[in-house]
Amino acid sequence: MKRAQIIKRLLVTEIMHSSVIAQIIESYNEPHRYYHNWQHIEALMANAQQQNILTDNLFLAILFHDVIYNPQSKTNELESAEYLKKTCKLNAADLAEITEAILDTAAHKPNLSNLTSVNLC
Repeated sequence: MKRAQIIKRLLVTEIMHSSVIAQIIESYNEPHRYYHNWQHIEALMANAQQQNILTDNLFLAILFHDVIYNPQSKTNELESAEYLKKTCKLNAADLAEITEAILDTAAHKPNLSNLTSVNLC
């Protein structure tokens, strides 16, 4: 899934302001990112699409799981989850599911009862 398709899907859902979309893209294009960059997001989205598992929650978990990335930090996942909470209009159940999936990427150990976490990790 390419950048234009990702942006279009975000704009259609109207869960975040367009300025947040621009901030997310800018974050993934930061010069210190070698692996946790926009190409990584596109690859994960494409893989999920090919497997026919790209739910709305997985889409957001993929998009936000590395949005905050400092190679020296041990709180990237927590900060990424907080950024999701701060910028997206989601119901409580979806927010909890996506947040847990993002946090689970820290150890790459999914909560087996959370399908979004299983598919992201």
